[in-house]
Amino acid sequence: RPDLLRAQLRALLRVPAEYRVRVTFPMVAMLDEWRDALAHLEEERVRLDAPRRLAGMTVEVASAAILAEAFLLEASFVTLGTNDLTQFTLAMDRGHPRLSPRADALDPAVLFLVGRTAAAARKRGIPAAVCGALAGDLAAVPLLLGLGVGELSVGAAQVPSVKARVRELSLDACRALAVRALEATTAAEVRTLLARAGGAP
Repeated sequence: RPDLLRAQLRALLRVPAEYRVRVTFPMVAMLDEWRDALAHLEEERVRLDAPRRLAGMTVEVASAAILAEAFLLEASFVTLGTNDLTQFTLAMDRGHPRLSPRADALDPAVLFLVGRTAAAARKRGIPAAVCGALAGDLAAVPLLLGLGVGELSVGAAQVPSVKARVRELSLDACRALAVRALEATTAAEVRTLLARAGGAP
């Protein structure tokens, strides 16, 4: 629906510049989609003579994580939507009563994609954030930091506990934990590792 997309982009571009609006494109799976989205944003910006907006993407499918370095060449930021990334990586519908328990964001395959995306962002010098349930999981916080994630997006009620958790951690220890987690073969092994490291809730 290019018409709907352009209408939404125009609405974002009309917000006064002092509000520091950033534009993120979700569910991007292919490079041509990403490039088209950026082109649409720039075309509408020129038409409106609007100020430039920072544009980024939400990594929610494996293809975007695998090709993160290419995707992030023109991104100002990247967010990892771990709920959907988990669902699509593991082919487990998180809304299905029988399948949702198996959609575990601590599966090593998901963690590998998180780490790959964070590494690509670090190489490009842009921030990488995680949103979704994993960002607010106090047991997972050291693992995310160890994988190279620099920002955690959580609900307001979770901010104090997540900040307190971050303050008590050693980044070197987090990195060592991440290396061990990526060597695991199941989410259960990762959870055992976190528990032994004192990260279990």
